[in-house]
Amino acid sequence: MRTIPELIEKIHARGGKVTPQRLAIYQALEADTTHPTAEAIYERIRETMPTVSLATVYKTLNELVAIGELRRFDIHGVSHFDPRTDPHAEVVCLGCDVIMDVFSPAAVPAPSIPGFQIVGQTQTFYGYCPNCQNVQQPLD
Repeated sequence: MRTIPELIEKIHARGGKVTPQRLAIYQALEADTTHPTAEAIYERIRETMPTVSLATVYKTLNELVAIGELRRFDIHGVSHFDPRTDPHAEVVCLGCDVIMDVFSPAAVPAPSIPGFQIVGQTQTFYGYCPNCQNVQQPLD
């Protein structure tokens, strides 16, 4: 994700508005490596801005995804958001649900589908983090 001033400039150039609520959402995402859900961002922002709505958080996140400033991906049916938009993969721990970015040089090229414009892809690996490996052994 761009710096906050760069992001504000891009939003303004596209004719968008930067409200205090949207600015709080941008700031909450800046350098966030936890891959938060909309609900987690909402709870974080609500501490200092109790009038912000969950709908505003969702709308702002979806707008950022639409302009390519944020990645959205689902884990176990829950949407997570990543300010890193460069090519990379995620690794998800099946024990504690921690999500981490990882470099993945073996990205599969997007297929060519007639009439469909591919604008992105995600790659997710599943396993057990070191802490969970020590707590439980995966079932075969």
